Amino acid sequence: MNKINWKYDEGLVGEKAVKKTEELLNTRLPEDFKKIATENDCGVPHPGRYSFNDGVMVFGQLFSIDPKRDNNIVEVTRIGRSEHGMSDNIVAFADDPAGNFLCFDYSQLNNGYPAIIFWDHEIEGGDPETICSTFTELLNMFHEDVDEKK
Repeated sequence: MNKINWKYDEGLVGEKAVKKTEELLNTRLPEDFKKIATENDCGVPHPGRYSFNDGVMVFGQLFSIDPKRDNNIVEVTRIGRSEHGMSDNIVAFADDPAGNFLCFDYSQLNNGYPAIIFWDHEIEGGDPETICSTFTELLNMFHEDVDEKK
């Protein structure tokens, strides 16, 4: 896995909060995601750029895995389902700087892990597109901007 530094995180999240989030979502979050999210709640990764659809995308911020914190996974997913037409198979876990969502799609399982999709908040129904097969695969896609390497 690439070396990723997580900035601006809100600190550690305990197992009790994670279990409550999973209970409220009625799903189990992927283990690879829980490990990162519990240690870097609401964090912003650096590097956090990834190639997708012949372009470079930017990962924004993880939503909180603690249902008591603002901007948490449960709250954002509920809004996505009620206002943006997300199905019950989709769980939003992060955003990008433009307000789009990165989500787990439980209708696309890969060895028990949900696929990662891009959800465009400006298009009715989100026009979801699969980015990769797992959260770990997404992290492995992260790279620095060409200008940052100079």
